[in-house]
Amino acid sequence: MALYQRKPGTVDAWQLGSGMDHPVWLQTAITDGKVVITEVDSVETAVVVTPEGSLEAPAHSFLLRNDYGEIYPSRPEVFVNLYEPVV
Repeated sequence: MALYQRKPGTVDAWQLGSGMDHPVWLQTAITDGKVVITEVDSVETAVVVTPEGSLEAPAHSFLLRNDYGEIYPSRPEVFVNLYEPVV
């Protein structure tokens, strides 16, 4: 078995429940029906439609947009281990 390392790259990210406004790319995805955000008892969750099918994003997940414009969810503990802010 061979080992692989993740290539460097950047993603746009927004966290469910952050209270931050939706960025334009996310607003567009919501309008296009690619992301559905639901709020119940002040807790936001989402469903993200991807080429592989619909993926659920539980509370506090990050929604990421990669270099190809694809949007996908990431659990917070995975996100903080893979990404850091670009300065």
